[in-house]
Formats: sequence, C-alpha cells, structure tokens
Amino acid sequence: MVDDKQAVKGFLRLCVRYADDSIERKEERLGTDAERGGDESGLVAWKAYRDFTAHAIQEIDDGVLEEWFEHLQEGEDWRPSPDTEPGESRDSATAGGKDQTSGGGEGKASG
Repeated sequence: MVDDKQAVKGFLRLCVRYADDSIERKEERLGTDAERGGDESGLVAWKAYRDFTAHAIQEIDDGVLEEWFEHLQEGEDWRPSPDTEPGESRDSATAGGKDQTSGGGEGKASG
C-alpha cells in the first residue's frame, strides 16, 4: 500500500493537473489578461491554488512538512502554525526557544 506521503503527494499532483487544465480552458475561452482587460474569471485564484499546491508538494519532497505526517491521526488536536520553524512547537516559538518538540499547543493559530 502507498505510504502517507506518497498518497498525499499523489493527490496534490492530481490537484495541480486539474488546476492546470482548468486554467488552460479558461484562457482559451477568455483570451489573455491583456485581451480581456483584466481577470474577471477567477484565473488569479486558480493560479494561486495551483502554485500553493505545487509548493506543498515541494515542501513534502524537501522534508519541511515531515512533522505534519506524524500528526495525521483523526481526532488529534495538533495544528501547525505559520509562526514556528520546522521542529519547533508553538509553545517554544512564543517563548522564544527551540528546545521543545512539536506537540501542539492549546491555542489556535491565527492567520
């Protein structure tokens, strides 16, 4: 069976392909940004979604999201925070230290 990382990456790759195809269809139907005088079709959102998703795949490949895969159990209350570095918990980030391992603080991440 496929491991968690491969399953997630496979799913995200399908999302990128779908977004690429959707962008291409919209561009064919509507023309370029210059031809239509701006983006009223949602192309900016589709491109942002595609780019963000591709970035997530790269972060999985680079090991940046390794810790996230340790917390895939349903019902677990851990949540990643944009305020922490990989390997740092939200509690240690707010205290200014990096000596704790991630385990999930009680508060919700903002942003």
